[in-house]
Amino acid sequence: MDSVEQSRQEAGDLIIAFHGDETCWTGVKKLSEIVAGKASGRTSDTEVTLFKSNGIASWDLAVAMKVYAMAREKGLGKELPLWSDDGKG
Repeated sequence: MDSVEQSRQEAGDLIIAFHGDETCWTGVKKLSEIVAGKASGRTSDTEVTLFKSNGIASWDLAVAMKVYAMAREKGLGKELPLWSDDGKG
């Protein structure tokens, strides 16, 4: 997203989820600020991270692939099974 203000106007699913509760918007941070160390991300395991993209999907995919590769190189994160090996899902 270009700005939090842009999301306040264009991110319909966030607008609906926040349902007019202005305090929800205080926790919204730009990913670029977190990555640059200008803002903190989660500070505990109980906090939730939600990524809302208002951008171009191909750019988002390119960034996601880079972040994933970097996380794997550093041994960060946790792999989740997206499907089982039993052929049922």
